[in-house]
Amino acid sequence: MARQSKQKGMKFPGKVVLAFLLAVLVDQSTKFLFRNGLDVSFGVLHLHFVANTGVSWGLFPGKNLLFLGLSIIILGMCWLAFSQFDRRSWLGESLFFAGGVGNILDRIFFGFVTDFIDLGFFPVFNVADALLSVSIVLIILYEFSLQRKKKHP
Repeated sequence: MARQSKQKGMKFPGKVVLAFLLAVLVDQSTKFLFRNGLDVSFGVLHLHFVANTGVSWGLFPGKNLLFLGLSIIILGMCWLAFSQFDRRSWLGESLFFAGGVGNILDRIFFGFVTDFIDLGFFPVFNVADALLSVSIVLIILYEFSLQRKKKHP
């Protein structure tokens, strides 16, 4: 029997695992291509390899181990926090963890995060970074919708 959508806790339906795995696969596949020489431009969009040993926007370069440890701790804390969420926010949670895991894998296996999406007017980023940003928006929108339903049932 399928579980009810209002259930909270750490049970993972297939769609959560599938979304997570697909997102990590897309992230790691695109990074592989650019680490191995793919370089493409489309107007203002330039896709090329950049090794980032720092954090967002290349801040604090050379601190890979520090940021690896912090990333694992933060992801663990979010795992505990998200376990209290209503499972209907599954997509945001899946994308969040996929983005975090994608960048952690880079730090573990390569000693840097592979960035490659360069818009020319914004710091270079990757699919995992985009997943993290989109996931946070989805989770916030979902939480706002819950609050609105509580105020206006």
